[in-house]
Amino acid sequence: MKTKRWFSLILALTWLQAAALPAGFKLVPTTSLPTVKKADKLYHEGLQYLANGDLDAAESAFRQSLAIYPKADRAMLGLAEVAFRRGNLQAAGEWIEEARTIAPEDPHVLVSQGRYLRLRGNIASAIETFRQATRSIPELPEAWIALGDLQLQQGKLKEAIASYHNAITIAPDNAAAHYALGIALYKKGDAVEEALNELRKAGTLAPRNPQPHLETARILVRQNQLESALAEVREALARNPDLWPAGLLEGDIQARLGRIEAAEAIYKRWMRKYPELSAPALALAMLHQQQGNLPEAERHYRRVLRLDPKSALACNNLAWILGKRKSFPEAIQLALRAVTLQPDAPQFHDTLGWLYFQQARFKEACEHLRRAITSDPGSSLLQDHWRQAVSHCRQDEKTITP
Repeated sequence: MKTKRWFSLILALTWLQAAALPAGFKLVPTTSLPTVKKADKLYHEGLQYLANGDLDAAESAFRQSLAIYPKADRAMLGLAEVAFRRGNLQAAGEWIEEARTIAPEDPHVLVSQGRYLRLRGNIASAIETFRQATRSIPELPEAWIALGDLQLQQGKLKEAIASYHNAITIAPDNAAAHYALGIALYKKGDAVEEALNELRKAGTLAPRNPQPHLETARILVRQNQLESALAEVREALARNPDLWPAGLLEGDIQARLGRIEAAEAIYKRWMRKYPELSAPALALAMLHQQQGNLPEAERHYRRVLRLDPKSALACNNLAWILGKRKSFPEAIQLALRAVTLQPDAPQFHDTLGWLYFQQARFKEACEHLRRAITSDPGSSLLQDHWRQAVSHCRQDEKTITP
């Protein structure tokens, strides 16, 4: 089974989800106070189940709340949240629409609607919805965080950082705002220590959440502080032993530290734990390839493609291995699939071009090697392949120089 794209989307929104739900109900004049209190109690039980990751129990509590108090827009948002986390975008949208019929201007409803629009790809409408929420209640930090997340996605770092600062000014103890600000500051490029400090604040404010430690580990890996990164990964796994991105990062770090057997054992453990997941098999295949064990690498790349036929990296790397042993028809087929899936990846065009070159299909080789060298002119390997291919092409070298 292919790994659902929902995992990365929902994981990225982990902080926002729990915080975006409102604290309680508004009293409708025709409803008795005891009824509202009972529904509100069930709603809060649902929030606690959500925080613990028990989606079935959360759904049950929200539905019971709604059964007692049919105008409980908060419970509708809770059910939308459950649907979001399960990857059921259609159900989430339906619950949000029901909530909107009851409270069309409520900023909590607007934030949920904005998230729905964002996942639907309607970015312009999502931004306007988040802005409407910030205008409706400027002191709602979740609205500013949601707006900042979308600005960050669009590469508007300055605006995103300002939105996150607004959220922190409103709610200095909001872990989500510090977490998001840490990510934005790191993307800024010249504020690594500030970014790490914000992530540490988020970890302190939400000690049970693994995400600040995982993101800190990723930054430390990029800074080549591998032992410190390993410690952060283990902190993340201590909080959530089932968090496979942290587990695979632990394997990657061990491999970079030269502890190959430890890395292999980690990848295999995650393969056994999640046999339907392609990512552990991909990590293990790449490890074997780096170690020169091409038969084992091939075996695991084929496993990846059974689980995820659209893994462009597995297609490309398996094509390279097959080319090494002169199995050109299948190698070219896989390389073509890789460039179709990711047409902007220079390494994939290089693989395909080099396979064509070895088959003396020089015109096709030059076409793909030209695309590779244009995208990555600084690569000495791509330059070498280009020079060798261009000397065999029938065209004049000057007419095809990138």
